[in-house]
Amino acid sequence: MNNDNLSTSKIKKDKILHALINSKDITEAAKTANVSRKTIYSYLKNRDFIEAYNNLNRIQMREIIEKITTGAIISADYLISSIKDNSVPINTKVQLCSRFLMLYAKFIAIEENINTVAIKESEKLHFDISSLFKNI
Repeated sequence: MNNDNLSTSKIKKDKILHALINSKDITEAAKTANVSRKTIYSYLKNRDFIEAYNNLNRIQMREIIEKITTGAIISADYLISSIKDNSVPINTKVQLCSRFLMLYAKFIAIEENINTVAIKESEKLHFDISSLFKNI
């Protein structure tokens, strides 16, 4: 295979990877990547492709968690500084403490949901791949 074919193959692989990450199912991914479902299934038989998919999925999840964490830290810092501010009335401080606790609870819930989604996605891909090999 020459360099042009390798480059085209890599572009196709990347296109399919991103389509799989951002689509709800194989059919949608195939349409997005402008390839057949059969092509995607053939890629899903390749261990290197599966590893690349899993890595991309983990990176995307880490980015989401990082954004949520950064937002939560900024919000928490603002609430804490307001609570420590002597010019803020006590009833406002109580409300801020309540909001801080609600924010923390939501952050924990979001983090749990992200982990649940990651597990389900992993199980879904494993099921999709396992069902492929049953048909061979």
